Formats: sequence, structure tokens, C-alpha cells
Amino acid sequence: MSTSLVLGNGNTLINIDEHLQITDLYWPHVGKNNHLMGHHIRTYFWDYGQLVSFEDTSVFKITPAFKENSISGNSIIESEKMRVRIVVENTVLPHKDIYIARYTVTNFWDMKRDLKFFMNHDFYLKEHNVGDTTCWYPLSNMLFHYKDNIYMGIGSTSGISQYGCGQSHSNGGVGSLPNSTTGKLTMWAIDRGAVESTIGFDISINPCSTKSFDYIITCGHKISDCVDLFNYVKEQGTDHLLEDTGNFWKSYVVTPFENFKIKNNINQPVEEVFDDKKISERIKDIFLRSIGVIRTQIDNDGAVIAGNDSSHLKYRKDSYCYLWHRDAALTISVLDKLGYTSLSEKFFRQCATLLEPEGFFLHTYTSTGSPGTSWHPWVDSLGNPQLPIQEDETGTVLWALWKSYENHHNQELISELWDSLIKPAADFLCGFRYSDNKKFNLLERFETSKKKADPLENYMKGSNLPLETYDIWEEVRGIHTYTCASVYGGLIGASILALKLGQHDEAEKYATIAHEIREAVIKYLYDEESGHFIHGLYKDFPNNKWSKSMRADSSISGLWFFEMLSADDSKVVKTMEWLEKELWNDNSVGGIIRYDNDDYYRQNKNTKGNPWFITTLWFAQYYIKREDNKKAEKYLQWVVDNISGTDLISEQIDCNTGIDMSIKPLTWSHAEFIRTVYELLI
Repeated sequence: MSTSLVLGNGNTLINIDEHLQITDLYWPHVGKNNHLMGHHIRTYFWDYGQLVSFEDTSVFKITPAFKENSISGNSIIESEKMRVRIVVENTVLPHKDIYIARYTVTNFWDMKRDLKFFMNHDFYLKEHNVGDTTCWYPLSNMLFHYKDNIYMGIGSTSGISQYGCGQSHSNGGVGSLPNSTTGKLTMWAIDRGAVESTIGFDISINPCSTKSFDYIITCGHKISDCVDLFNYVKEQGTDHLLEDTGNFWKSYVVTPFENFKIKNNINQPVEEVFDDKKISERIKDIFLRSIGVIRTQIDNDGAVIAGNDSSHLKYRKDSYCYLWHRDAALTISVLDKLGYTSLSEKFFRQCATLLEPEGFFLHTYTSTGSPGTSWHPWVDSLGNPQLPIQEDETGTVLWALWKSYENHHNQELISELWDSLIKPAADFLCGFRYSDNKKFNLLERFETSKKKADPLENYMKGSNLPLETYDIWEEVRGIHTYTCASVYGGLIGASILALKLGQHDEAEKYATIAHEIREAVIKYLYDEESGHFIHGLYKDFPNNKWSKSMRADSSISGLWFFEMLSADDSKVVKTMEWLEKELWNDNSVGGIIRYDNDDYYRQNKNTKGNPWFITTLWFAQYYIKREDNKKAEKYLQWVVDNISGTDLISEQIDCNTGIDMSIKPLTWSHAEFIRTVYELLI
């Protein structure tokens, strides 16, 4: 299964696969809850005793596609065997929790045909199938699935011809599906427990002619909510709503270029802005598509969700449906630069509500603000308490807020967030390090057993390096170059924001400590013998020493990304040359891997690992900073060449086959694509 279309509005998010089956339906928050959990809403075609699923590739050739510059679907289904062509236009309305799909069927036979289409639903409301009810509601000619305060109303302005409710996979394993010979449903009106349902459309179509019908899902907290939304569709008409939504997205994704043109006194169409920089039509399309895709992954309460593809549930029964503040802040920094300030302001305000009392963020959060899953323990290998965090998440939020201020000079926002976000987060970054001052003490918050002696602690005292946390990849605990760079960027940002607010003492303090960390990175994390910066340092308790992590790791790019050092600094240049040589996937697939011997989703243990889109785009951005656009365009073109299907960008591809691996789309991948292209434009 591969996600081909994402349709959403910040409350409702729907994923659709390559067979045009709905695989995920999130409501009323992006990433929470998934009311399908990968149990697809399947479509079946019936013609004279033949019942065929759209998943049958021997019968149907399906080409999923978005409309131009839009997050609305415009896909084509063709079947020589069945002599039909079906155009599927589908969307989620921008401001109402309604999914609309219009099916336009062309009959290529020279005879009249009585065709049937069936939609089969296997909802897992609130992410499980215990205690669900499905029923036919004759007052509105709708079929419902509900549990507690979650209602899914299914209807059609074309009229539903037949229906069937039943137990999941009952009736000899076919559940509520129609009799394949007669094409008739059971017309059972209600069932409860682990249930499914099917609705049918009888389409009588003349020879060599076309006919349309629509399929609608409404989401609400009670039946009347869904009925009201369905009535709205009937009043407005599906044609009008599909056209309006397409126009909304076309206007939405070109917003940054209108701002860009005004700011730079440019009187040109959007296309010419790209043409002047010799940026291809394909890159422009992916750029504009990425803006819309990212918007679908952002909850209307502010959370930027990493990814919402349920296929990842096969990996340890968990998903990417969480807010990681690093991914989110980097994504928001891109959208904010483009002018989507309502999204960035919501995000920063939510950050202020989620910050822990001591000034740090936990590993992950749900879109509603609860702590998400984690694999970072609260105790170290000695049994001592430790913070299960990635410190770069806190630093990156401050860095992104600083960049937002640079873009828009929103004095009211930073004033509002000073006491709730900026100062406590910056104070935490200042205190959470190996300084000569009192070390940050977790024991002040929690009662624990007596602390065991750490023989390596005193060695780093006075170094001014941050204390150990988990690295950007969430795998290794230590003092990492990327983390140090993000802390530096966050403190520099906090210093500038403090200065803008007249907080001169804090401004001086944050700037001083940022520069102390910078000097410490050069002293401790630059390896003179090898001539490059290293991944990090970690406590090697068996050998009673601090050891260097010498692996080639793309995240060392944080040095220039957060402007701790210039991209032209000789130490940085040598480091990037080393990384480029070690991390390039040296075969016909190409691309930059995360780090040497990366096992995540690796299919062949004899390879270094899979190339990631993010890491490859970092090299494009690096060369843009070096004003070497030729090399930058080489890496950008690799990314473009390896984006498949409908321009959704995955996390990584297989190092030997180039097939998408892990989640798709990954919000962060789209953000770094936008960042790279925008830096070429300016």
C-alpha cells in the first residue's frame, strides 16, 4: 500500500491509496483519531454477475492524480475488459468536515448497461471496533457508523440505491458485500459490535455515454451534525463545491508568490518568477503541491504532525502521528517565511502550553497536546534519573520563533510568549550544560533513590557543552554536534528577542552562553587528527571514559544550518567534503544516507543504509549557501527524479531499488523541499 492522495482541512484528514481506496480517516484532529486504522473503504464494480474490486489490477488501471495546484483529487480509472472509464474527483471541503467524491462513468459499449458500484466500510471508530453501531437512517437516506460522540454519515445527492449492515467478515467471510451473482445487498438496517456496511449505486447508462454519481462522508458529534452537513452539500451542489475547493487551493498555494512579488516590486505571473531563475515546471509543481500537502498535516489547534500514513503501523504497532517539536519548528519556519503566519502563530502559542515547567519539551505529543509515545527512558544505565528528551527540539523552537520575528516583526507575539515560552526555554538551555555553575538537577522535581556516582561527570564540568540528550535521530544518547548547534541557534534567537523586548540582562546572558557553547564545540567536537567535526561524545562506562562518535552523520550539517559557523568556514568545508564522500549512496540510485550503517528500513545488511530526501536536500542547501548553485541543483534534481507518483515525498527510498520506504508523505521532507527551492528563488 502506498498513499497517493492526502485530502484535509486541519480537522479532517483522509489518505487514499494507489487503488483509490480510503485507508485513513482522521477526525476531529489531524493524527487523532484514525477511524479506519488501515481498514480500507473499498470500492467494487459490478456488471452482469461480475463483482470486481478496484484493487484488482488485472481489470483496472488506475492513475491517481491531484488537480493542478490543488489538494483535490482528479484520478482516472480505465478498464478495457469492462469497457469503462471512470474519472474520480474528490476533496475535503476547506472549512466543513465533508468529504466529496464524484464518479463520472463512461460506457464504451454500444449497448445500454445497468452497472452497480458499491462502497464497503469497515470503520474502527476511536481506533478500535468494539461497541460500534451501523444503521440506515431513512429520514435523510443516509447510512451511519457511530460510537460515543463520533458519527460518520454516508450519503449521496444522487441517491443510494441499496444498503446492508452486518458483522465484519460475517456471512461466509464476505460481510455486508453484495451477492456477486445478483449484485444485491442484504438491506439489513442495523447491527452492532464489530460491524461493517456497504452502500450501492445503480447506474443505468446508455451506449457510448457518460453518467455521474457522488459519494459523501460527513463527520460530526451527533446525527444532526452529519445531516446538517449533508443538507449543505445538497443545497450547494457537488459541482459547485468541487469547483470552489479547487479554487481555494489554487489561491492558497500561490499566496507566498503574491507576497514575494509585492515585497520585491515584481509585476510578473507566478510562472515567470520560476522561469527567471531557470527552475523547471516539475520543480514548481512539487513546490506548490508541497505547500498544500503540509497544510493537510497541520491540526487546526497548531500541532504540526510528522506523518499520518497508517502503513507504518506494521513497524512496532506505532505511527508517525505525533508532534515532534524539531520537525514541526523546521516546517513552521518554512511556512512562516512564505507568509502563512496564522499557522506559525498557532504553533508557537501551542508550544507555550506544552513546555514543561523547567523549560523543555518531551519527546513527542499528540495533536491534542498529550504526551505521545517514547522510547527514551527516564533512567540512565547507572539507574540515575535523566531527562528523556532531545534538547534540539527546544532549541529549534526558539530558533524558529526568532526567524519568524525577522520575517514579520510581530512584537505583540513575542511579548505574549516571553514569560510562557521564550524565557523559560532559554533559561533551560543555559542551565542544562556542563558549566561551573550548579548543574540542572532533575532530583529537585522527583523524589528518587540515592544517586549513584557517575565517574565521568566531572570530566566535562566547566566545558560549557550541553548535557547528554538523545540525538536528532532519536537513537543515541550523548553530546551531539547537531544538538549543540541547535542550542546555539535557539539562544542567539532568544538573545535577539530579549533585546527587542528591552530585556537587556537576559539578552546579554543568552548571547554569552551561546558563544561559550560555540567555543566548546570547536574545542571538543572538532577532531584535529581527522580534520573534521565529529558526530558527538558519549559516556563509555565499560572503559571509564568519554568516547568520540566518529561516524559520518549528515546531521553535522547543523553547524551551518543554525549558523554556529559559516558554510564557508574551512573546518565546515572539510567536514562537508568528508560527509559528502562517505554518505553518498554510490550506485545507480544515489542520494545521501543519514549516517554510515543506518539500519532503519534497510533491506540489505551489506549496504550503508537508505538515502533520505531530507539529508540530500541539506546538501543542496549547503551549496546554495556556498553560492554553488550548480552542485545544489544536482542534489535537488536527484530529489525530483526520485519523487514518484503524485508528488508526495516519503521519508527515504531503498538504496538499491529506489522504491519509497517508511512513511509517505513525511511533512519534514516536503518542508525541506520548499526551503531548498525558495532559497534558490531568492
